[in-house]
Amino acid sequence: MPQLRLRREKHHIGIRSIGDSLTSLKARTTTSIKSRTSGYQLTLQLGITSHIAYQPDSEIDISNWNLPANTPLADESFYRTKRIDLLLGTEAFYGALAVGQIRIGPNLPTLQKTLFGWVVAGRYQRQYNRQPPLCLATVEESIDKNLQQLWKVDSFVDPSARMLPNHRRCEDHFRDTTHQDASGRIVVRLPFQEDPSCLGSSFDTARTRFFAIERRLARLPEIRSQYISFMQEYESLGHMSLVLNPNLEEPHYYIPHHFVLKPSSTSTKLRVVFDASCRTTSQRSLNDLLLVGPTIQDELYLQLLRFRMHRFGITADVTKMYRQVLVSEKDRKF
Repeated sequence: MPQLRLRREKHHIGIRSIGDSLTSLKARTTTSIKSRTSGYQLTLQLGITSHIAYQPDSEIDISNWNLPANTPLADESFYRTKRIDLLLGTEAFYGALAVGQIRIGPNLPTLQKTLFGWVVAGRYQRQYNRQPPLCLATVEESIDKNLQQLWKVDSFVDPSARMLPNHRRCEDHFRDTTHQDASGRIVVRLPFQEDPSCLGSSFDTARTRFFAIERRLARLPEIRSQYISFMQEYESLGHMSLVLNPNLEEPHYYIPHHFVLKPSSTSTKLRVVFDASCRTTSQRSLNDLLLVGPTIQDELYLQLLRFRMHRFGITADVTKMYRQVLVSEKDRKF
């Protein structure tokens, strides 16, 4: 109907068929259909549905059919599988029938004359004259070869052997610079792949985002309270420190941030997100300058498969896990 650009109107009607199945139509349209072989024309009101009927999935071979030459067909390519676009109701179907019927042979359909032209209807029995091709193949492989293949599948491959060059550089940097402080805490250095002096200023962007957060929190007093508590805890735990003067001789890179709300059935959880991908005035971000190490956790599908091996699965979350690792004082300005 969209191709014909017919006007549709809302109309609810139910059509019952075999097995008392019900098809509900929600729209209808009005149009006229005309015969290809005569001046016969019929105005119809049609219900609209996305699917009408089953379609044969293969073409019918009519090379041996004796179709009369003086029978103009309503559809000259009836033997090809095509989409059914329109289904006539009984009141229209019997009104279009005409006198005339031709039987073209045993186990073949019948030609029926209609005002739209001759149509092919009836039972068709496909003829299978050729024997289907048969082939036989045998493959014999030694048990040694199969066992070798099994060993290859189950063998362990050292992940370091498949590392990309940048992954190896990041791994070497971690091995050379990571240490423990007097309290036993892990201390790491940022794995710069370029000179950090490439970073521009980020203070104005961070301040603009902060003011935007302030305006948003003014409309959300409950979330504002959570945000303040989060920041106070962040400072009280020593996970961040206050920069009193933004114009220090050794400038700092201020990481812009925002927050994400995660509604749940009981409350709305707040998650503060620090954006190290935000570009500075030099159009470079902190993430642009850092190496990316190899993925060390198992792939997701392996994690999911483990849940099929046992009756119960348990997940856990380590609170503030990444904040348990200290960043070296030399890199904290970033």
